[in-house]
Amino acid sequence: MHTIPREKLPAFLEYLSKGGELIVPAKKDGLSFFKSYEKGDRLYLEKGNTDYSAKQFFFPYKEVLYHYDKEGNFENAQEPRERILFGIRPCDLHALAVTDMFFSDEPADPHYLERRKRTTLIAIDCTTPGKNCFCDSLGKRDPIGHDLLLIPEKKFFYASAGSEKGKKLLEDSGLFEKTSESPSIKKIPCKKKASPVDSSRVKWEKWGKLCFACAACTSVCPTCTCFDIEDEIQLKGGKTERQRTWASCFTKDFTSVAGGHSFRSARPEMLKQFVNHKFPYFKEKFGVTMCVGCGRCVTACTAKIDISKMISGK
Repeated sequence: MHTIPREKLPAFLEYLSKGGELIVPAKKDGLSFFKSYEKGDRLYLEKGNTDYSAKQFFFPYKEVLYHYDKEGNFENAQEPRERILFGIRPCDLHALAVTDMFFSDEPADPHYLERRKRTTLIAIDCTTPGKNCFCDSLGKRDPIGHDLLLIPEKKFFYASAGSEKGKKLLEDSGLFEKTSESPSIKKIPCKKKASPVDSSRVKWEKWGKLCFACAACTSVCPTCTCFDIEDEIQLKGGKTERQRTWASCFTKDFTSVAGGHSFRSARPEMLKQFVNHKFPYFKEKFGVTMCVGCGRCVTACTAKIDISKMISGK
């Protein structure tokens, strides 16, 4: 175990920024999110997680996959560079593990996987959850898959390496000191609890009548992976650009087919698909739930729908 004083955190960030693009949690206009680091940035390290996860840095809202011309020549998009993601919380580490499973499933997605391979994860353990978190209930509270874990104390952070990259950061930065002590801070339990029941016991009509199908939940969810593909012809150069953008199962055109028919046009049906994908469908294939209990969908929902209550059959 190592320690680093809080006053040395800016120096550590400067050190990290020299190794590639540094991504940090920040807050502006009342919303917290991840952004590319700029010297002097004030980090958002308050209790709970950020309003928006770092998903967009691995699975961008809109991205160009490649270009091609009428002769069939392909040109891949620009290769991602090395990055360091600082301040990710345990629930989002579990969310990354889930999206890793999805994008690694055949046919594997090379764009996502290349970004993951080039990213170092520095996590901060969560001692005080947010008001809508329920990660405890789903077993997503303990950090996984990190390269370096920081555990907050009042005047310093404990630091523990989770990989060879993490060990190298501890050794090469010159800012950490070894210690024989162990963290003593207790983790405060989540206020919300969820006890997932069989889908047949969930009151879909009750919650579906409240839903506005605004897609706020899918926008903030760290594990929503649906996307749409479009080809855009470039007038100059005669090339076509293949673009990928996020999609949501709460839009009618998500299941629309030729002739204008939509297989899921009613809000209870959309909500049922969203929730069942997070729980029984994903768990049946991959062995874990897609939902990590981060509570962002509860916070963002304009209809005040609480997924922790819904999946518990309330």
